[in-house]
Amino acid sequence: MNCVKLYSCSCLIKIFVKIAAGSKNGNVNGNRNRGGINGNVNGNGNKGGKNGNVNGNGNKGGENGNGNGNENKGGKNGNVNGNGNKGGENGNGNGNGNKGGKNGNVNGNGNKGGVNGNGNGNGNKGGKNGNGNGNGNRGGVNGNGNGNGNKGGVNGNGNGNNNGGYKKYYWSTMLVNTEPHMYIFEHFWIWSNLFEKYKQVIFMF
Repeated sequence: MNCVKLYSCSCLIKIFVKIAAGSKNGNVNGNRNRGGINGNVNGNGNKGGKNGNVNGNGNKGGENGNGNGNENKGGKNGNVNGNGNKGGENGNGNGNGNKGGKNGNVNGNGNKGGVNGNGNGNGNKGGKNGNGNGNGNRGGVNGNGNGNGNKGGVNGNGNGNNNGGYKKYYWSTMLVNTEPHMYIFEHFWIWSNLFEKYKQVIFMF
């Protein structure tokens, strides 16, 4: 009987720790990619709530949509990064290591070509920093290294988008004032297919 009680207490402690660590983190990452080395290591090691969701999906080619939305702390950080890229080495290393709220969202999406939309929206502290960077680029070496290492509020947003004449990316203050996934589905072109499949999961964020 004592063993059973100890086991039950252990289970309850584990459940409590899981709840305390956060919820709604690391969902809908690394889906529907085509090619090689796409959509890996996304949405890991987040603490808080609504961090590291919808990263590394719908990429085509090689080495796209990797290493996004990891190790964030707080709420609504590192979401919707590295999706819908075509070519090689696009949409990697976005939305990582942010602390606070609404940092490192909607970076490195919808790029076409090579080495576009990488290393955006990382290491920010505060609120509404490093969002909407490195999206909708075409060609090579565009929209990289934007919106990183900011402190305070509303810094490093809307940089390195729509270079090379690709489809227009509409930056708006709506991005920092609304849920990131709500913005992306209403205003961004890359999500028509993924939306229908994942909308029930996504709208729980």
